Amino acid sequence: MLRAIIFDMDGVILDSERLWNQMAHAHLRSKGKEFDSARSKHHLSGRSMLEASRILKEHYGLEESPEEITRERIALVKELYREHLAFIKGFPAFLERAHARGLLAAVATGSNYELLAAVQERLPIDDLFPGRIYSSDDVGGKGKPDPALFLYAARQLNVPPAECLVIEDAPNGIEAARRAGMRVVGIATSFPHELLKDATIVVDSFAEIDLDAF
Repeated sequence: MLRAIIFDMDGVILDSERLWNQMAHAHLRSKGKEFDSARSKHHLSGRSMLEASRILKEHYGLEESPEEITRERIALVKELYREHLAFIKGFPAFLERAHARGLLAAVATGSNYELLAAVQERLPIDDLFPGRIYSSDDVGGKGKPDPALFLYAARQLNVPPAECLVIEDAPNGIEAARRAGMRVVGIATSFPHELLKDATIVVDSFAEIDLDAF
């Protein structure tokens, strides 16, 4: 039985992965380094901001503290959000389909409260998910692949994990959902199919998701 859908945010409901890529390149170039997407991106996706900064510091030998790296990255991505943030194609229609079936809908994201506020300034996500947007800040900064955030979301929804469906675009998120005991759709908006192979199913778009299959 399916009772709830838990969406990742960046790359799933928000067409923001391209903005994060732009930010990553700009941030490291400001330090005389070049962002290697193939080497680093799959390690960063789904992590909390601080966890991602620790990884970047190690991968690129950055001198700044993880806290300072986080502040720099947030400032850059907020600028991009203000001008360019939009919903992923097909997401609004899919959310309507989910609501028509009486399913609960929530967001579980590695982004912190500050970034969530920046998203809300541009797009009405609080209206779409009233009181059901959960951040890594809610679980002590634990990002994916730790299952803590998905389990927290299920508790807040009062729905058993087995009755939740997660929609994720990244390997870390898929691993977190599986560790939480949830079924998961891998949507190939940010990574190729082969990196999403551990999902219950993999699709290219929301239009391909058949809710009857769950």
